[in-house]
Amino acid sequence: MSTNGTVFARLRRSFVGTDDAVIGRLATEHLIEQGCTRIAYLRGPETATGAGRLKGFRDALAANGLSASESSIIDPVAAGALKAILEAGLRIPQDVAVIGAGNVHYSDLLRVSLTTIDRTAPA
Repeated sequence: MSTNGTVFARLRRSFVGTDDAVIGRLATEHLIEQGCTRIAYLRGPETATGAGRLKGFRDALAANGLSASESSIIDPVAAGALKAILEAGLRIPQDVAVIGAGNVHYSDLLRVSLTTIDRTAPA
């Protein structure tokens, strides 16, 4: 967890949040460590959160000598991606690996488990 002064610079209040660039970097580095080399970034609406995670994604790729084309930055969220991958007859994670962020509340309802970055603060 870190203070994110850049997104909320005009607020005169304390704020504790997550460093979205770090989340994007951690997720991408995990996939690289698993041997993945063709990595796509699935994004939702264009928000500060998404922009930070995209930056972390690109930074991790660059640090590992990889790159992403604009066609590998697409809009479905992780749960929708899992459904589409399975409907295409592919296996997760053998054929396609997926990682999310936020420990979504419905992850136990998915047909396959979803690797995710936990955004909660340690106790």
